Amino acid sequence: MKIWDLLFGLLVGLPILTGGFWYRGGNFRVEYTQPAGAALILGIWLWLACRRREKAWEESLVIRALTRGFRWWNNTVKEKGVVAFMLPWLFFGGLWFGASLSRHLGFNSHAMDLGIFTNGIWNITEIGWPYSPFKGGTSLLADHQIFLLYPISLIFRLWRDPIILLALQAWGLTLFPVATYLLLRQRLGRESPFNALLPLLLFTYAPIRAANLFDFHPEVLMLPLFLFAVWGLQERGFLKRAFGTLLFAAALCAKESAGPVAFGIGFAWILGAGPEETRRTTRIIGVISMIAGLGMFYFDTKIVPTLLALPYVYSDLYAPFGSTLGELAKAPFTHTSEFFTRIFSLSRWRFLSALLLPLLLLPLAGWPALIAAAPGFFMLALSKGDLRLSTGFHYAIEPAIGMLLALPVALSKPFVQRFDRILLLLLPFAFLLAYNRSEVFYWRYYSLTPHLRWVRSEVLPLIRPEAAVATPGVLAPHLSARHWINSLPNIQMENGKLVDCVVWEHGVDQNPLTPASEQSMRVILGASYEEEFTCNSFTLYRHIASKPCLVKALNCPGAY
Repeated sequence: MKIWDLLFGLLVGLPILTGGFWYRGGNFRVEYTQPAGAALILGIWLWLACRRREKAWEESLVIRALTRGFRWWNNTVKEKGVVAFMLPWLFFGGLWFGASLSRHLGFNSHAMDLGIFTNGIWNITEIGWPYSPFKGGTSLLADHQIFLLYPISLIFRLWRDPIILLALQAWGLTLFPVATYLLLRQRLGRESPFNALLPLLLFTYAPIRAANLFDFHPEVLMLPLFLFAVWGLQERGFLKRAFGTLLFAAALCAKESAGPVAFGIGFAWILGAGPEETRRTTRIIGVISMIAGLGMFYFDTKIVPTLLALPYVYSDLYAPFGSTLGELAKAPFTHTSEFFTRIFSLSRWRFLSALLLPLLLLPLAGWPALIAAAPGFFMLALSKGDLRLSTGFHYAIEPAIGMLLALPVALSKPFVQRFDRILLLLLPFAFLLAYNRSEVFYWRYYSLTPHLRWVRSEVLPLIRPEAAVATPGVLAPHLSARHWINSLPNIQMENGKLVDCVVWEHGVDQNPLTPASEQSMRVILGASYEEEFTCNSFTLYRHIASKPCLVKALNCPGAY
């Protein structure tokens, strides 16, 4: 098995630990950054070797080392409980944060995600509400009803920079395996080896890792919030239930989609998803949860838009089915063809597969807890198009909540427990097959030219913080800690005035600027602006009636 060990280290271990290797020059590209294919071949090789020699796996140094490591880890978890996961949480949180930070510093974060939330949260700290120039000067709550923005703004006050939001997202999201450990222990007891194995594997769960990489979205925090809340509410003690109630309420404030998720969790409890010891209580809590979920969804999608005197932005998302829950419930009968075409389209099944296959389809055995995943999935499956069915974004969060709640229930079923030994072997293999590029890859992948590094570190921090700014979309997150900012070509504010400063960098992605809008914008720049500073591909325009854009004079270092 020495050759097997060598190939495993080179083809599986190396891409995970170093990010792999790639070369892109002209039309020639070569890349090896994803270990799934090699893992599959090596897995088949190992299986065939074990069929020929019963204990062939014992000849592998890699497998022996991993086995000894897991035994130590399993004993540590049994002894220390949840405390054992603090170091993995800190480590993987740092790993995830490093990947998203590298993406941001490499000018790959965007105006309409990290930029819009940074600006909205900054405005909460300054004027008390999430004013958003990106949304035409309305409240950011008109787009998504994310009341978590307010407590997040308290953290943002510590350091008014988008980097702190990326850190909050990374370490907040990586709490979900810790919550899953508590749910597993609650259902399986302290001695189950799944308590040690599954949470550790979940730190590599691809759909949630992708959510962390996709800019910043406060709503992703509903995942750990709901999981911890369910654990607390399923416990016996008053303090734990109070803790669970508080987190459940916080999760409901994560986004309007949290209401249907809470409804699904409540329905699952009513059907008996709670532990046997507290099932009677959780059935009662389930009724309250369903009422709270429906009430919050109505408040978010009907009352909040009415108070803001604006229509709910996503009211046409489920066209032609309708915009109310009643119309959606009747859709299988009123729009039968369209309804089932969407439900059974290939993109929906690919999305489900990405969620279920790393978990070896175990959540499907977790009835009735699995019902908690239904609202999250159907919200996506019934929407127009396939955008929300991509696991490359953050849309897997809502259905993943129900999937993870179903895991402990499935593993407690007697017919599943008959396969415990096989599952302990196959689960790491399944996660390995689903593993895509590692976080280390993203640490290394995003790089800037010397000129763009200079723009990021020397120029952007000197732009006057009180100035209204228009900039290319990828630069917006770096300048969003101010009252007014928007992406080009939006250089006119809601009051009709032009912005103070226009930032133009030709060396970055100009989206959403088009050639036509650029031409019309140049006419305005020629009439109302003057060049304050230019260097290589960077130009800073100042409105003729505004103060200087830079807080101090800057010298161009010349061509790089």
